[in-house]
Amino acid sequence: MPGDLVLEARGLVKDYRRTRAVDGIDVVVGAGERVALLGPNGAGKTTTLLMLLGAITPDQGTISLCGHALPRGRSKAMEHVFQLTDVYGPRLTNSPGYFAAADWIVKQLKDWGIEGRQEKWGPFGRGWTFTHFSANLIEPQYAPLIGFPLAWSPGTNGTVTSEAMVANIAAETDFERYKGKLKDKILFMGVGRELAMITTSLGQRYTDDELAKLSVAAEGGGRGGAAPGTAALGDGRGGRGGRGGAGGRGGPNAQQQFQNSPPAESQ
Repeated sequence: MPGDLVLEARGLVKDYRRTRAVDGIDVVVGAGERVALLGPNGAGKTTTLLMLLGAITPDQGTISLCGHALPRGRSKAMEHVFQLTDVYGPRLTNSPGYFAAADWIVKQLKDWGIEGRQEKWGPFGRGWTFTHFSANLIEPQYAPLIGFPLAWSPGTNGTVTSEAMVANIAAETDFERYKGKLKDKILFMGVGRELAMITTSLGQRYTDDELAKLSVAAEGGGRGGAAPGTAALGDGRGGRGGRGGAGGRGGPNAQQQFQNSPPAESQ
């Protein structure tokens, strides 16, 4: 019945210049249903989701999301995305953020006339959250450092000031090299990276042919590797996911030599 539909999309079509990303797809989701979009890279899954959320407008077709006709009702759909990402984005399992997000979802479902509740689950263990973090270089000149605490890291109980050093521990045998040298130090782990002068433009516009190649590129890439789609271009340019890859501009250089850094402060 129409009253039981949460989402109804008919005949969605989306073209990117000469490439058709989505070709006449229908999506119907009823209350309580769970639907997955499956397909290879370039099949149009992300484009379809963006159209269903009202983030982009289809070239053809109609969308009704929880009674809101898109794109006319787009502002409400994007407000929900804002709540789930910017407001309740940090939702580590069993954390206060997790339960705050769950409470918002249950309330929102009830506002839509859909029965929702939190199911009991567990046991899991301790939750974790943090209220403040900062790290600063204090000698030879002050400079703020960009960082983020690893989940479940213990607090420092106030400001901690100490000498900082680089420790490249990649194997069990590396511990012997640092024996007796790390006590009370603030450590930067790994080999670091060389900061090379940027001599080319940070922004590049893809041609139609390059966009077409990226749309059908095989899945790949990951942390520390080349971005997905890079191999499809074949010219060293980064694909979706970022500029450069391992060993590229701004990437780690195994030949880089480091000395102990000046004192740093963290809290």
